Amino acid sequence: MKTTKKPGLIFGKISIIDIVIVALALVVMVYGFSVFTNRSVTGDPSRVKIQYTFETNSVIESFGDQLFVGADLYNSSRNHYLGKLVSFEIKPYEVEVKNLEKGIITKEIVPEQFVATLVIEAEAVADAYHYRVTQEDIKIGASIPVKGKGFASLGYVVGLKEVE
Repeated sequence: MKTTKKPGLIFGKISIIDIVIVALALVVMVYGFSVFTNRSVTGDPSRVKIQYTFETNSVIESFGDQLFVGADLYNSSRNHYLGKLVSFEIKPYEVEVKNLEKGIITKEIVPEQFVATLVIEAEAVADAYHYRVTQEDIKIGASIPVKGKGFASLGYVVGLKEVE
């Protein structure tokens, strides 16, 4: 059985030039993928100590009774360690109310609702793109479900700094 019936064709159907073009296209795609997906990181990841400020959504008053300095905090959905509670503050929960008649916006306190501001300290791995505590990316604006012994809440990271 002959593998070539006409010159330049394999099995009488596939052109050698077509095979070369497909192979060349594959090489270009693999090279392009490797160039565009490899981000160069300036320097190796290093361990740093960070403090970040976490603000909860609306909570009840007894939430503050469960907080204490030195408490270990975790991500309540993934159970990743987030750090130790350094300090906290409980403030009344305020909402913006529009007064269309006067054309102003005022802040009013919601009864029996509070906002907790937690300052958390942790060892983090830092590189050019991330601060990572265990497997949790800590970034300003990140929404994280936080839990400790006797409490849990959803909130946002509103401040971040490295400490020595």
